[in-house]
Amino acid sequence: MSEADTSRENPLLRTARTRPVFGTFVIEFFSPGLPTLLKQAGADWVLLDLEHSGLGLDSARAPIAVGRQAGITTVVRVPGPHQHLVSTALDAGADAIMVPWVESAEEAERIASWTKYPPVGVRGSAFGIAGDQYVGGTAEVAQRAADARTFFLPQIETPGALDDVSAIAALPGVDVPFVGPLDLSTNLGVPGNFTAPVLERALEQVLEACAAHGKVPGIFAPTVELARRWSDMGFRMVSLAADTALLRWAFADGLEALRRGSASEGAVSEGPASEA
Repeated sequence: MSEADTSRENPLLRTARTRPVFGTFVIEFFSPGLPTLLKQAGADWVLLDLEHSGLGLDSARAPIAVGRQAGITTVVRVPGPHQHLVSTALDAGADAIMVPWVESAEEAERIASWTKYPPVGVRGSAFGIAGDQYVGGTAEVAQRAADARTFFLPQIETPGALDDVSAIAALPGVDVPFVGPLDLSTNLGVPGNFTAPVLERALEQVLEACAAHGKVPGIFAPTVELARRWSDMGFRMVSLAADTALLRWAFADGLEALRRGSASEGAVSEGPASEA
C-alpha cells in the first residue's frame, strides 16, 4: 500500500502500522459507558460481539454512540455474512465490521462490498443518522468520509480460510485478517492448544499474507501471556480476552490482595496475645 493510500485509512490502522493496538471483546456488559471506561484504561479499540452474546443491534446502539464520542474505535462483530446485518451496524455508527468464519476470497470480497458506497461497493446511502453522527451534508463528501473511516475484519478460523488467506489479504476491501484462535485450533484438530505446531504454522501463514499485501494482522488472545506472545510475533490488532474475563481477573486480583493483607495483619495482631 502506498503512502498516499495509508494516509486515507482509519487512524487506528495507521497506528497499528507503528505499534500493536490493543482492545477487548464485549460479550456480556453492553453498558453505554463501557467504551469510555475502556478508553480511560488505555484501550485503542473495543468490539461489541453480536455473534456469541445473544444480543442484537438494539443493545449495541448506545455503546456505539458513546464510543464514537469517546474517541475509541468501535468494531461490531455481526453473527454471520448477511448484508442487512453489516449495513445496519454501519448505519448505527460502527467504525468497523468483523464477520466470523469467512471461508474464501470470493466471500470476503462480497462482504467487503457491503461496507463501502458506490462505485467502490454497494452500501446503501443514508445520512443525517447515527452513522454520520447526524451531520448529513453533501452525499459525495459523506460517502467518501465514511469509506475512509470504516474497515473490514474477516475472521480466519478454518482450513479453507487458511488455504485462501493470501488471496483474502490481497483484496482492497479487506483491512484486518483477524484470527479466531479457538475456532482455528479446533478446526485444525487441536482445540484450545494455542502452542500446537500446526496452529503456530497457521499463524505464521496469516502473518506472511498480511505482510505481503500490506494488511494489519489481528488476533484474539485469551490471556495476557498469549497477547504478549502474539504481538511479539507480529500481530498488530490484538484483543486482550473479553469483558467477562477482565472482570473476573480484576475482582480475583483484588480479593487476593485483600485476603493476603488480612492474613498478614492477623498474624501481626495475634503475636503479642500469644506471647502474653
